[in-house]
Amino acid sequence: MPQQFNPDRLKQVEELLAIEYDKHHEFEKDIALATGNEKIMLKQRVKREIALRVRELEREYADLLVAGVPSNEVPDIEANELVMELSKATDATLQTQREPIPEQMLKALQDIKAKLSEDKESASAKLKFSLPLIPTICSYDVEVETVKSIREVWTKTRDFFKGLIRKGQ
Repeated sequence: MPQQFNPDRLKQVEELLAIEYDKHHEFEKDIALATGNEKIMLKQRVKREIALRVRELEREYADLLVAGVPSNEVPDIEANELVMELSKATDATLQTQREPIPEQMLKALQDIKAKLSEDKESASAKLKFSLPLIPTICSYDVEVETVKSIREVWTKTRDFFKGLIRKGQ
């Protein structure tokens, strides 16, 4: 079900994400200093407590961003550039992953790839479809370099839509 745009909720989710990112950063510092079992336990806590919450919040955030920008207000040139970047990052992730890709992540990658390949869809429609799927991909603890490129596209696309919402208000 599509999300209704709510500027107050967008601000709340931004604040909640900032808190979760800060928690993640603190855990990363603790992990860097820990050894042995303590390090393993901290990594497990990050997966259970923070990664899941961040994924949920980023997904809601992406849904709100998509809902807040009408397709006709998405500049084609920038949208096309982001679509090309996302396509390259998706291809790289699918082709270079050495370990088996988790099923949910693979499905999200394939869904994005299929949408990006549709000739009749506008770049804005492709981005609006893809943006909420990207947090799912980025949340998996797999080969850092391949997911890193998708995370970079997530950040650019998120900021692009965020800027369009700010202009419209």
